Amino acid sequence: MDLTTEGKDVLEKVILQEQNRPFNLTQEPLVRFTLICLAQEKQILLLTMHHIISDDWSIQVLLRELSCFYTSYHRSTAPSLSDLPIQYVDYAHWQRHRFTGKFRDAQIKYWQQQLADTPPVLNLPLDRPRTTEPFKSGRVPFHFNTDLTQKLHILSKGSNTTLFITLFAAFSAFLSRYCNQDDIVVGTPIANRTPAITEALIGFFVNTLVLRTRP
Repeated sequence: MDLTTEGKDVLEKVILQEQNRPFNLTQEPLVRFTLICLAQEKQILLLTMHHIISDDWSIQVLLRELSCFYTSYHRSTAPSLSDLPIQYVDYAHWQRHRFTGKFRDAQIKYWQQQLADTPPVLNLPLDRPRTTEPFKSGRVPFHFNTDLTQKLHILSKGSNTTLFITLFAAFSAFLSRYCNQDDIVVGTPIANRTPAITEALIGFFVNTLVLRTRP
C-alpha cells in the first residue's frame, strides 16, 4: 500500500498511540480492533491484544480465521471453520486440576534435581562491572544462507536429531567457549500445546523450558 510521507507519519502516530494504551485486566475485552480508513478503498485493520490472552501460535490461528472470514465475505459464502471441541477455559480447568497432589510434587522434585547447583551467572566477558541495576536487552539479527541451512539440515539428520537441537548445541558451545564454563543453562520458549486438541485454540499456552548442558 503506497502512502505519502505525511500519511506514513500519521499512521505511525496512530499505531504508537494504540500500542501505548494500557489494558485493564479486570475488564473485558483484552483485545482491540481499530479500522484505519486511509481512503474509500484503502483501510488498515489494527489489532492490539494483551499477551495474557494469546501467544504467537494464537496470532497465527487468529490471522488464518480472519482471512477465512474475509475471503468468504467477498465471495458471499459461509466461512468453513471446524467446530472447536473445547475452549481455552476447558484447558485451563484441566491444567489446574492436573497440577495437584502427587503429579505436582513429582514435577517439582524433578526440576529441583535437574537444576540443583546451577551456576549463579554466566561469566560472560563484560566491558563494565556487573551491577544489579535493570538493563535493556537487545537483539542482533543475522541470516543463514541457503547453503549453510542445507548443511545444518544434513548434519541434524545424520545425528538423528532436530535442527533446533543442532543449533542449541552450537549456541551452548559458543557460550561455553566465551564463559569458560561447562555447565550452561538456557531458557527457551515452547508452544506447550502437548494435547493436539489445543492446536486450534486461541489463548496463552506458551511456557519457558530450561535446558541444561553439563559434562
